[in-house]
Amino acid sequence: MIVIDTSVLIDCIFEKDAARNGIAKEFLNLVKGLKVFAPRILLIEFIAVAKRLGMTISRQDVVKLTFDEVLKRLKEIK
Repeated sequence: MIVIDTSVLIDCIFEKDAARNGIAKEFLNLVKGLKVFAPRILLIEFIAVAKRLGMTISRQDVVKLTFDEVLKRLKEIK
C-alpha cells in the first residue's frame, strides 16, 4: 500500500508547471496497480488548491464530492 500526497494529484491534474506535471504523471504510472490510501483530508486539500488556482467550486460541487466519497466508503464496508 502507498499513500500519495495531494500535491502529486494536484500536479497531475492541474498543468500549472510542466516539469511537475510530467513528474507526477510518471510517478502515478509507476505506482499503477498498487493499493493506494487516500486520507480523508485529500478532498479538502484538493478543493483548497483548486480555489487558490482560481477555479470556481460551488457549495453544490463540494456537497456532491463529499456525498460521492461517503457513498464510496459505505460500499467498501459492505
